Amino acid sequence: MKLVHLAFCLFILTTVVPAQSNREKVVKRMFYHSHGISFQKFENLNNRISAYPQFEQTKNSTGTLNFGTFAERNRLITGFSINAGSSLSGDRDKKSSALSFHGLSADVGYNLLKDSRVSLYPFAGLGYETYKVKYNRDVSSIPFDSVLQSNNFQQQAENLVFNNSFLIYRLGMGVSIASKKHIQNSLGLQLDYTGGFKENDWKINKSQSLLNSPKDKLSKLTVSILIRYQLKQKG
Repeated sequence: MKLVHLAFCLFILTTVVPAQSNREKVVKRMFYHSHGISFQKFENLNNRISAYPQFEQTKNSTGTLNFGTFAERNRLITGFSINAGSSLSGDRDKKSSALSFHGLSADVGYNLLKDSRVSLYPFAGLGYETYKVKYNRDVSSIPFDSVLQSNNFQQQAENLVFNNSFLIYRLGMGVSIASKKHIQNSLGLQLDYTGGFKENDWKINKSQSLLNSPKDKLSKLTVSILIRYQLKQKG
């Protein structure tokens, strides 16, 4: 429910509020998708996992995929994005760990350039992200029939999953260059830092707390390639 409520608030921020400002100014509305890589080390979780050789530690890098909208009015930019990413460490068919996340954010920025084709914009925003880490044990030595016959072997073959979530802030810089032939389309590069406001403990069964669970704070750097499409222009 927290994610739904936050999504509604961010939608209001990035659509209703800009629509109520000066309607005589030119408004550029754009849809974008981005593809990149983020760098985040959950150090406390990995340190705890390292004491158990049957589990693989998570990677520090994650592939990302984002979708969102921009609205630029008089060089002021507001945006809303849906963010996701995943990574795999180890052998998929044996011992491995899979990290995934999804979230959303609302951002405000400012285009520093008056050039009609080139945009250079710092931005800041707020949002929410949830993380899941799934650990797969190496069960290749367990006979097939043993899993069918014994609850003990079934439990050994089950995945172990931990979850975490963070209220986040984002700070970044982006540059985008529009195509000469198709001015409504542009290609860009974005660098941003995402941080959590506090350390949160890792939970099991999505929301259940554990005694002496490790805590981590979100602190990641993301580099992305953005592809933008102009949707509509008002004047």
